[in-house]
Amino acid sequence: MDNWKELSLIKKILIGTMIIVAAFFAPELMILIDVGGIDLAFGFLLYYYKPVIEWFKAKIDAIKAELQIARDIIVNSALSRPKVFTLNTAYCSICLLVTGSLLFSFSFFLPALMVSGAYV
Repeated sequence: MDNWKELSLIKKILIGTMIIVAAFFAPELMILIDVGGIDLAFGFLLYYYKPVIEWFKAKIDAIKAELQIARDIIVNSALSRPKVFTLNTAYCSICLLVTGSLLFSFSFFLPALMVSGAYV
């Protein structure tokens, strides 16, 4: 980390704000600032909150995995095939013209979704 005196005003404000917020949850950082300075306190702050950062990384990885699974299911579903999609769109359009009900006409998409084994 750069020397505190060499940092720009924006960096000083950002680091100072982070230290103040962190000191609210971990008051022992004030002792580190007195003994070792802002550089040592910032380093220990990152070390102190490493489990929280790792937890967030694990959650983000889990969300990415779930989104990848959902994407694979959608890509491999029967509704993504052009013939099935065209047929279902035609049924939906005809049903909408005849009945005037969006809910009833969209229900024609349900069988194509249920045909895919990944949804079961």
